[in-house]
Amino acid sequence: MYIDPEITFRKIEIFLAFMEHKTLTGAAEALGISTVSVPRHCARWKTR
Repeated sequence: MYIDPEITFRKIEIFLAFMEHKTLTGAAEALGISTVSVPRHCARWKTR
């Protein structure tokens, strides 16, 4: 099994917040970060 080293706990936390809140704004507010930061953290993820 391959684990991408670019996937960090922080990126997983941001992704889960986005899935829970359904919006970039909701995820950002829940995590106390800017709305722009949410997609930046997840931009490099892709389906393998």
